[in-house]
Amino acid sequence: MSINVRSRLDGVEVDAVCLGRFFDRVEMREGAWRIAKRSVIYEKDRIDLSIRREDFRSTRRYLGAVFVCRWRDGG
Repeated sequence: MSINVRSRLDGVEVDAVCLGRFFDRVEMREGAWRIAKRSVIYEKDRIDLSIRREDFRSTRRYLGAVFVCRWRDGG
């Protein structure tokens, strides 16, 4: 499964994609198979810029500084 979201991160428009898998336990009920329990297994996520090409250079420098600062601070 995937969750796709467009939002803003520190004023910059980004596309976030979260990926995972469903792990289902099924049972036969009244002659039909039904999902008895569903678990979600997280796999990975990613964030991509969703900007015009001409805006990429200045935004890339800005976002690089934001992500490096957050990584160093642990947030």
